[in-house]
Amino acid sequence: VRFYDRMLALEPNPAAMVHRATVLLKLKRYSQAAAGFQQYDQIAPGNGQSLNGMAFAAAHSCDWSRWEDFRSRIAAALAAGDTAIQPASLMPYSNDPALMLAAAKNVTADLPRDQKPLWRGTPFSGEKIKLAYCSADFFAHPTLWVMAEIFERHDRERFELFAIDFGPGDHSDILARVKKSFDHFHSVAGR
Repeated sequence: VRFYDRMLALEPNPAAMVHRATVLLKLKRYSQAAAGFQQYDQIAPGNGQSLNGMAFAAAHSCDWSRWEDFRSRIAAALAAGDTAIQPASLMPYSNDPALMLAAAKNVTADLPRDQKPLWRGTPFSGEKIKLAYCSADFFAHPTLWVMAEIFERHDRERFELFAIDFGPGDHSDILARVKKSFDHFHSVAGR
């Protein structure tokens, strides 16, 4: 933040304002971030970056005084195709599926698009679908307690289940229970 403060002291620069406010968001200094985005919005009124930042900062600091304003402005910005609005800024203000899709597309727009199929092999034709769970939590761990029933509920007529355990392992009752859910259980810790 100090770097941007020095830069802005030398020359007011809109890009530096946005970057400074973004750093403040990441540092969870929401009121300072909101002020930075507000300052940028005064220089470039109606821009999506400042709206996105102000709405995010307000929601994360539980400042609902502008909730309706942000709700309507975010909806209008997304409807107009503004690519600066992110899902995390939209979610506190709307659960409209069309707006959520637009915000999600904003996040994924720059991701590479490989048009080639991911699988070039022959289609599955076996009796059972082979399904592997790979985890470091196959021991008396909260995740294993949560997952135990999920492992047990697989349709064993349709799925052949594999466990790949790269964690510490133990001799707990929960692990003994979970092992019964798998056709194959492989401990690979240290390999």
